[in-house]
Amino acid sequence: MNILEYSDQHEESKPSSKPLLTTKLFVPHGSGALIARPRLIKYLNRALACKVSIITSPPGFGKSTLLGEWVNQLQVPVGWLSLDSGDNDLVRFWVYVIAALQKVKKGLGSQALALLQSSVQPDLENVMALLVNELVTVEGDFVLILDDYHVIEDSEVHHSMMQLIRRLPANMHVCLASRTEVPFSLGSLRAKGVLHEVSIADLRFTSDEISAYWNKEVGSTPNDTLLHLLEQRTEGWIAGLKLAALSGKGQSTATYISGFSGRHRYVVDYLMEEAFLHLPEHIQLFLLQTSILERMNSSLCSAVTGAKSNDLLEWLEQANLFLIPLDQERYWFRYHHMFAEFLQDRLSKKSPACISNLHQKASKWFSEHQYIHEAINHALKAGTYEEASSLIEQHGAVFLKRRELRTMEKWLEQLPEEVANRPNILVIQVWVKLLQGDSEKTAEGLKQLQDQMSVLKDTLPIGLVIRISEEIGVINLWSAIMQLEMASAYRLLEEFSARDDINENRKYLDKEVYLVEGIEANDGNTSISQGFYGFLGRLNFARKYHEQWYRFTSKNGMHDYHFAAHNDGALSEIYYESDELDLARTYAKMACDVGLRRGNIGAYVSACKVLANISLAEGSQEEAITIVYDALDNLRKIGEDEYARWQHIFHAYLVRLHISNGDHERVEQWLQSTKLNINREITIYQEYENLTLIRILMFQEQFEEACELSLRMIKVAVQSKRIGSLLQNLLLQSEIQYKLGDTYRAVQVLHEALQLGENEGYFRTFVDERSLLQDVLSKYLEYRKKQMIPELQARASLRYVEKLFAAMREESTSAGDVQLPESDSVSMLTKRELEVLGYLAQGLSNKEIAEKLYLSQGTIKLHLNRIYSKLMCNNRIQALQKARRKNLI
Repeated sequence: MNILEYSDQHEESKPSSKPLLTTKLFVPHGSGALIARPRLIKYLNRALACKVSIITSPPGFGKSTLLGEWVNQLQVPVGWLSLDSGDNDLVRFWVYVIAALQKVKKGLGSQALALLQSSVQPDLENVMALLVNELVTVEGDFVLILDDYHVIEDSEVHHSMMQLIRRLPANMHVCLASRTEVPFSLGSLRAKGVLHEVSIADLRFTSDEISAYWNKEVGSTPNDTLLHLLEQRTEGWIAGLKLAALSGKGQSTATYISGFSGRHRYVVDYLMEEAFLHLPEHIQLFLLQTSILERMNSSLCSAVTGAKSNDLLEWLEQANLFLIPLDQERYWFRYHHMFAEFLQDRLSKKSPACISNLHQKASKWFSEHQYIHEAINHALKAGTYEEASSLIEQHGAVFLKRRELRTMEKWLEQLPEEVANRPNILVIQVWVKLLQGDSEKTAEGLKQLQDQMSVLKDTLPIGLVIRISEEIGVINLWSAIMQLEMASAYRLLEEFSARDDINENRKYLDKEVYLVEGIEANDGNTSISQGFYGFLGRLNFARKYHEQWYRFTSKNGMHDYHFAAHNDGALSEIYYESDELDLARTYAKMACDVGLRRGNIGAYVSACKVLANISLAEGSQEEAITIVYDALDNLRKIGEDEYARWQHIFHAYLVRLHISNGDHERVEQWLQSTKLNINREITIYQEYENLTLIRILMFQEQFEEACELSLRMIKVAVQSKRIGSLLQNLLLQSEIQYKLGDTYRAVQVLHEALQLGENEGYFRTFVDERSLLQDVLSKYLEYRKKQMIPELQARASLRYVEKLFAAMREESTSAGDVQLPESDSVSMLTKRELEVLGYLAQGLSNKEIAEKLYLSQGTIKLHLNRIYSKLMCNNRIQALQKARRKNLI
């Protein structure tokens, strides 16, 4: 996000870059010349019993064709991705993998996708944890196929793929098809018997398959001599057989087959030459000119060749000349990789001078049709660096928002020095380094950019000078925020606020397009103020910082800009936490309004949650529910992607209300639909759901499980230095220990939370947990006033604690949370407590009751204590006497 975001008003007029090539997600359709290979289909079906299958062979052995045939007969959902060299970018790779997985289940991987495209360099461990946690929600078996994996060379991508494989859910199968061995260790999978491997030996055509293929393609059954010759020379190599069939029509088959070398490369050269030279001259020319294209359609081919291409493509497809349709409509095609390599090699030898011109024409067509990624690639291959740099400048903001940082880095590396050192390109390079989290290279790039501006500023348009000057300021500011350098961030913001030339400069910037139109400051969680933009929950500083932001936007009339929604949302959270509810409501409504209109959905979601919390604090659960359902409706209207990305937060919010209402059925329904469990991987980006799960476990009286999950979350919060997350988990851990009967540990943990809360200015986090905390806080006050535990006397003021306790009692009274009379308390015995009471009447010991109910003895003791409390008695004998008098047993 640029701090001034002058380009905001031009949003609709900007060209967009199409984010996904859907043809990469289609299962390739084979030609009519193929034969069925049931033995291999049966062999592949066995792979479903394993975690991973690897199909490895040189080109031309029919890997993709076989997989396509397999998919068409599979009875389970399949996600398919055809990889290309552009996928050597960690973010781009996983965006496409998630898109493929969404063919299996709509919205699958949306949280991992949100993290991938957040403004902070995504942590690979968290991305994988999020993705795996979402994959386990898929019902039934499913398959992910990655074709042409050999094109992947990036070590980060390989590492991330191995991480996924190690964590695969039991119902998921991954299949990799590659020309070469995959570059990561699969020894452990092989040893465990969960790796299925298909090699050249499996893929080769057998004698019967060669005979069937030849009969279908040529129209005659080969005699034994020819069959033996075909098998000997081609070694069952499918591409060789296909070329032989194409080349041999009208000739003496045995004569030219006998001239083959047994080495595939020579066979390719020989047969390609034979097939190619027998084609009409205008077809040869068309093939050579279009060989530079990784995918093609008739319009693109016409632009590149100048010929009417629709009929030519139809002819090539009917001739079965290595043209592969990429979609069911047969709109997009590509050449078989081996055939394309042959054509490109021939083109470079025969007409090298025309190659640049062909790439220029392709780049122009892709640019005009908004396929910017391919337009840039072709411009670079053409050597038209001015065009390439222009496209990078125009669309850099789009690629930065999608976090295709490695892709951009590769493009920039290909530019010659005189182009790469221009200020408008250098500023893109610096943004890339900043968003990659490389502070050292960001600083180096900034110095180089500032040096260039000093030299060139008098020769550049004033609008460009102003824009880059502002970009430098914003990069410095965001670098400080992302490194949690709070003092530096505030100082830089003050410098912006003190300036008087902001509005004056805007008149020069009407035609200038800023690089970063909007960084998402909600990093995938529910709260802006708990993320990096809120300095990880350091509320006292965050308040000072965001109030300064608001003064800046007020001074310069920028309340309606994209970034303003983030700031308003953060302020609404901060004011809510300090119990300034009217202020919180005002800023939350502003954030909702701007967030919806400007497409800042992270800010909108956070602000809606604040509005719902305010309604609950004021005693209106019905209004809170209405706010949540209205927000869900708005997300649906925005689009399925945004709904899939954020809806889980609102549904978890509703479940918390179901808990407070004692609605076991709805809580269980949510658990079943989300597949949440304590064995999921812990990630800060699913914090709200995990905190909800802890509450559910407590609600279901599974306190040991709740304790385990809470302790794991505390560990993650400490490691990631997230204050808000740590505080919420400490409060839950305190209540869990209290329920387990360890009052000493409970007040100690609460003391840690109180220290943290007072230091950072937290209030509502405690008060909103009054139904859980009031009893343990009462004990804490008792221990402190009686000085029963010396370590509780330091670092958390008694005044702060008493203020919290008074607020809890006041809201409990206003909400009607009063002590029930005995008759009502008895009626409040839960089903589980009545079961325990029944076994108690049978004379069973605590251990025996625990075995009957599959619970721990500690949990049984907890149930007994609750029963004694509700029956107003002190021991088993008194409890049984009262239970009989009231006909409970």
